[in-house]
Amino acid sequence: MSAHEVVLGLQWINATITGDTTLMSLVPGGCYRGVAPKEDVSGNPLVPPFAIFNFVSGSDKTSMNGYRCLVRALFQIKATGLGDAAHATAVASAAARIDTLFGGPVRGTTTGGIIHSCIRENPIAYDEPIVAGTWWTHFGGIYEILIEAT
Repeated sequence: MSAHEVVLGLQWINATITGDTTLMSLVPGGCYRGVAPKEDVSGNPLVPPFAIFNFVSGSDKTSMNGYRCLVRALFQIKATGLGDAAHATAVASAAARIDTLFGGPVRGTTTGGIIHSCIRENPIAYDEPIVAGTWWTHFGGIYEILIEAT
C-alpha cells in the first residue's frame, strides 16, 4: 500500500464536490474538511451554505493471510447553513445534490487509489445554536467508502 486510505478518501470527496458545478453553485460558502472558517482570506464573512466533510471511522479488510486489501471508511458529508425557514431550503437542496453525488452506488479513482464503492449508510439532520438567537442546520449523511491504495 503506497498511501493512507483515509487521505485518499478525503482527496476523492474534495475533488468530487469541488468538481461539480451544480453543487458548488448551491454552496457559495465553499467546501471544507472538518469545519468552515468564519471568514475568507480577505477577512470577509463567508456566505452559507457550506459543504463540509470529515472522516468518522473505519476498519481494515484483510485477505485470508492477513494482508490489508482495502479500507471500509465512514465519512460524514453534509451541507450546513442557517436554520431559519428562509435558508433551510437552500441547505436541503445542497444536501440533495451531495446525496446524488455520493449516495451510491458510486465508484471512482484518485491519485494513488481506487474507490470501489460509495453508498450512504445513514442520513443525518440536526440543528444547533451557533450564536445567540442564530440556529444552523446540517443535512447530509454518513457515507461508506471502500478504498484501495494502489
